[in-house]
Amino acid sequence: MFSEERVLTPGQVVKWQGGKGRVLSIHYAADPAKDAEWAARVRAQMPDREWQREMEGYVNVFDGEPVYPMYEPKYHEARFDWPKSNARGVVVAGWDCGVTINPAFVIGFVSQNHGEPSQLQVLAELSFSGMSMEQFAPKVEEFLVKHWPHYSFWRELIIHVGDPTGASRQGATGETAFKVAKRHGFFIRQSVAPLNPRISCVTRFLMKWVVDEEAPAIVFNRPLCTVLCEGLAGGYSYRKKTGVVGYAQSLRLPDKNGYSHVQDALQYLCLEAEKHLGGKAIHEPITRLSPGRNSARVPIRYV
Repeated sequence: MFSEERVLTPGQVVKWQGGKGRVLSIHYAADPAKDAEWAARVRAQMPDREWQREMEGYVNVFDGEPVYPMYEPKYHEARFDWPKSNARGVVVAGWDCGVTINPAFVIGFVSQNHGEPSQLQVLAELSFSGMSMEQFAPKVEEFLVKHWPHYSFWRELIIHVGDPTGASRQGATGETAFKVAKRHGFFIRQSVAPLNPRISCVTRFLMKWVVDEEAPAIVFNRPLCTVLCEGLAGGYSYRKKTGVVGYAQSLRLPDKNGYSHVQDALQYLCLEAEKHLGGKAIHEPITRLSPGRNSARVPIRYV
């Protein structure tokens, strides 16, 4: 998957730098005969997304109807640091880890500074293909230790929520994914299953603006959220069903593809994060049950 770092050189060559290679293509403007008038005439005859992909050379313009057409990379993408030990807010992690061999993890920080609107900062994603929860949970721990200098401070304060199927017994041992995660120190509780409420929650975040309508309510740390950002930009999309009739044809579901698993994890994260918007918990801390501590109530700390 390639990043959106597109450079149009003086020689009209579109350069794309990705994780596994580089793409070079000749832009139509390299042909002197294809001036602004020609471009305007031809563009009027093509769908906008087809023009962007075929003529402008944007490799991350996808087929299908985007699930989140309100997503704007120039507003919703940024680069920022992980929370320090003195940050005010709540850390929430979403897991897609149920009946799947493509687990995904997304972690975010709900800022809650006094007198300022809350903002959800999505810090990072992690996903693998063909991996069990027994293998995935240690990878998540390793990832957080590597990227988050203050992880040891926040570790016990993270609110983990996940796919309800994570509570279903599976495999030869009959263990649930949540139980496996618990052995590795992650206490995941069940989130909401229906797809529509989850998509609606992410949509609310993407459409909401805070700080005098000048900042988005959700922002993504682009360097560590590559698949999420590409999915939001169109990779996570509705596809028209072919070869089906009747009720099945009317179902409007996103494609299950390389983008969908981290999107599911993001949806669980957003459903939980929405509960902590507004900063009320700074003054009236809520509590959560902490499995493994004899169900003792441990206050969520807003520091």
